[in-house]
Amino acid sequence: LLNTALRARWRWLERVDDSKPWKEFAVRTTPEVRDLFEAATSSWVGDGGRTQFWKDRWLERCRIRDEYPSLVAVVRPRFVNTGLVREGLQGAWLTDVGPDLGEVALAEFLAL
Repeated sequence: LLNTALRARWRWLERVDDSKPWKEFAVRTTPEVRDLFEAATSSWVGDGGRTQFWKDRWLERCRIRDEYPSLVAVVRPRFVNTGLVREGLQGAWLTDVGPDLGEVALAEFLAL
């Protein structure tokens, strides 16, 4: 449990502290650590430059990927992992969505 907690802290520090020497390296964590981190955190948007549009909990009670899974499934993976709220609120999320919207994803898209 201590190992899981420490690795979850790495994820936190990766987000909030640019002074760490390991910041430039991609720290790999297990799905268990990722799930713990995501369940325990939410984001204060501010200018939206550090909050991920598709993956972070920045909406009132949910993440976009949890609320609209069929829509996120058609977003190109690189955009899911890098898209920021600042860009998304300026309309970039529309171009993140791939051309292959299914019926369910289209219904979720129209709900936004």
